[in-house]
Amino acid sequence: MNKSQVITLLVASNVFLVSLLYVSNYWNIHWPVESIPHGHINKESEYVNPFKVYEEYPIDLVNASAIFNTVHGALKQKDANLNPVGVSFIPAYIPPNTRFYHSTGSPEIPESFEWIAMEYEFSYAFAQFQKPQNSTKPPPFPKKPPGAPESGNKHKHLPFFGDAYLYSFRTTRALDKVILLDGASAAKYSPLMDQQMILSRQKNTSAPVDERIAAEKICDWGQSFGLQGIIRLEIGFEIIVCDFQRDLELISNVTLDTTIDTLSIPSGSDGSAPLIKKFSAQDSFENLRMSSYVNDGDRRIKLDFSKMVTPLNKTYIDPNPFARNISYIDNELKEDIIGELETFYATTKIDPYETTDWQVVTGLIENKFGPLFDTINKTFTFFNGSEESLEILGEDLLTLTFNFKRRYNDINHHIDRDQYGFNSSILDYVHHTYPLQHNDILIYSSIFKVQFEISTMMFDIYNLGRDIVDKVSDLEVLKQRVAIKQKELVEFLDILRWTIFVDCTEKCGLNSVCYVPTWGPSPFGWGQRNEKFFDNIDGVYSISKNLQCVDFDDLLALRHQW
Repeated sequence: MNKSQVITLLVASNVFLVSLLYVSNYWNIHWPVESIPHGHINKESEYVNPFKVYEEYPIDLVNASAIFNTVHGALKQKDANLNPVGVSFIPAYIPPNTRFYHSTGSPEIPESFEWIAMEYEFSYAFAQFQKPQNSTKPPPFPKKPPGAPESGNKHKHLPFFGDAYLYSFRTTRALDKVILLDGASAAKYSPLMDQQMILSRQKNTSAPVDERIAAEKICDWGQSFGLQGIIRLEIGFEIIVCDFQRDLELISNVTLDTTIDTLSIPSGSDGSAPLIKKFSAQDSFENLRMSSYVNDGDRRIKLDFSKMVTPLNKTYIDPNPFARNISYIDNELKEDIIGELETFYATTKIDPYETTDWQVVTGLIENKFGPLFDTINKTFTFFNGSEESLEILGEDLLTLTFNFKRRYNDINHHIDRDQYGFNSSILDYVHHTYPLQHNDILIYSSIFKVQFEISTMMFDIYNLGRDIVDKVSDLEVLKQRVAIKQKELVEFLDILRWTIFVDCTEKCGLNSVCYVPTWGPSPFGWGQRNEKFFDNIDGVYSISKNLQCVDFDDLLALRHQW
């Protein structure tokens, strides 16, 4: 070998080693990786590679999916009802001049803690369509199911038979010491109210949560660090405000007259008059419609996910959000949750404007791959085992995944192109904006794990479709591979449990609402008593995957049954 050939070989070897080092250090989780890319960067643009985070803080898919869904569904009405047993505590921030509403039978502003609603329709619904003050017979009101605890809130949950007062407030300053309880945490049932059981340190975990006692204990607990309230979901989102005399200013107090004072309805009406039933049905419909506007999130409230406190990945929690129960987790873990919240609120600033909004990340993933996986899953079901059907399946699978694969197939990248493309497909979706803080690490690692498995599934289905089209194996072998991959996809989607897969089977018109059933009191009665909207499998109620459009007539028909 002459000198020129030696030099050429050395140069080529160095190029290969440098390229290999770059790939291993920057992309592959199996070798050490740099958390910050090369180049001059400032603190604000500091980037931490998710492969590095996952390598140091690995998490299994079931827990990763649960955390993904907790983050993605926070403060979204649809997601909260489809994952009703909440387990996490998320610091919230409510900007100044945000409007709140409170309906009561008292002409005085509450002097201590009380409930407040985000929409006036929610509060207005509790005023009912009352009789004159001298009447003793209450108007129609949905009955509670057997075993449901009596409400301790004398103002909010009982109908008023005299004057009703609808208060409007605004926040005079930002509320930066508020806790969101995820799930349907105001549904009046255990285990849906377990988070309040934990924060109030209720010792008897078999007893129902008395929400007024729990609220008092939680507000007393939070006095040391200035807790302003907790956010829960009932028919809509509501806040238990710990002190109405602080940080709120009264805008208006409307004394609602009785219905018969407004219209010439015969004296002695008890709420059963046909016209009053229509008023009531329209009120309920407006309540549902306004609540449905926050199915995709309530932008009036900001969330600081970096300080989310959760028992997920710390103990076993049933992956089925309809069956889980956290009232029985270890007492030491309960105290850890309380202590971690105290530390965050006492020593750090709750500021969602300087932390990563992880819902942006999860939203891009779910909205990209949800429709794809749903279509792929349906495509598998059309396969009937014939050779012709297999050819169609192969073409369809390839069509649905080809562009995703091609997007990352860099022909100029000669070193392990498939691995490079696969890793690129993860980094395209998993990233952070602000520097990682506190519990961001758990969220970042969880989203990475979910996207890793998504990319794996997409690449595997692409390879299967390509092999079917290229006829790389005989018919029976390909059929076996199809059966295996179809089963894997179904199991994978069951772990993901994305709410995008649950929707109305038809497009609802402007005068109807795609109804996501609620678990406590609602315009359709108390939760799962209305089995039209629920499934009951082995005694565990869940919301049917095919939601239904409802309108004014549905609610009016229900009132005729009461």
